[in-house]
Amino acid sequence: MRALSGLKVLDLSMNLPGPYLTWLLAAFGADILKIENPQAPDPTRVLESDPLHPFPLFGLLNSGKKSITLNLKDAGGKEIFNRLLGRYDILVEGFRPGIMEKLGLGYDDLKKIQPRIIYVSISGFGQKGSYRLKAAHDLNYQALAGCFHSAIIAGTVPQVPSIPIADLAGGSLFGIFGLLSAVIQRGYSGVGQHVDISMFDSVFSLNLLGLCNYLTRQICPDRADSFLCGTQPFYNIYQTMDGRHITLGAVEFKFWKNFCLAVEREDLVSRQFGGEPVIKIISEIMGKRSLFDWCLIFKNVDTCVEPILSIEEVMDSGIKKFRSELQPPFHLSDSISAEYVPPPELGQHNEQILKEIGFSKKDIEDLLDRGAI
Repeated sequence: MRALSGLKVLDLSMNLPGPYLTWLLAAFGADILKIENPQAPDPTRVLESDPLHPFPLFGLLNSGKKSITLNLKDAGGKEIFNRLLGRYDILVEGFRPGIMEKLGLGYDDLKKIQPRIIYVSISGFGQKGSYRLKAAHDLNYQALAGCFHSAIIAGTVPQVPSIPIADLAGGSLFGIFGLLSAVIQRGYSGVGQHVDISMFDSVFSLNLLGLCNYLTRQICPDRADSFLCGTQPFYNIYQTMDGRHITLGAVEFKFWKNFCLAVEREDLVSRQFGGEPVIKIISEIMGKRSLFDWCLIFKNVDTCVEPILSIEEVMDSGIKKFRSELQPPFHLSDSISAEYVPPPELGQHNEQILKEIGFSKKDIEDLLDRGAI
């Protein structure tokens, strides 16, 4: 069997955080019904359909799901939605706070119809508070949560992160933890609840080292205090002779010692926390050989040294087995792996789903004519 078989989820989310969450659920057997506005579908569909610059994000995040279109401002669309609540008792949405309430589809509205509803809301700053209606994206959440300051070194400029941590970790992964926690509690209580996910709160909780620095010795406004932010030689990035880069993560003393011995600098063993002077020495050492040569030297050394790879190199490295579709990043020993199912076309399952909840072919044609689906 598959671990999440039996979970039935209405997915009203778009873009990245919600769809990634529901893709993980689908990969382990949950029945995901993606609901989109027929006039304004998930924007990632548009990215994928651009003939000049196709970007396959929608395809990666929505495999294994079903799709229907609903105009939730139309009475017919709302009727369909309410009927679906008899079959689907989990909902994921990522609208700005208040939008679902204006539609009459907020948590307090739906729990009257379906007391078992687990209603997951993913938003930037949560459903309450003075920031709740502010527009923002991943970059803004990380900035406000102190993430960039934690990595500032004097004389440098913060860099735009390549991975949207607030979206994927803060929204998707904390969201799935909250959702499954509510599912477990519902198993005991028999009723659902509202799961309020704030991407700002989530990414702030991930800035654990920055918080520790603040609580123990405060943070200087012009530099990073954490040794995991490039202020110490044993945890840093160095350029090689050929202009490539290599990472050193020798936090434990034994790894630092092994590194120093491998580069024939036993005199540096006692200077693990030597700061900028030792960083300069290591930089000079690493700049004397190519990335390939350093990889050969450290191949059988028990330390933490690895090259910075491009995505193409990752695919060729053998570290990650990757097919044309995205795969879950974890495995369950007693759960059958999901077979790949292509992402749905917009409204692909309209007729199938509507017939299942009691609409006739004539009803469906009428709903289509009036723009309800």
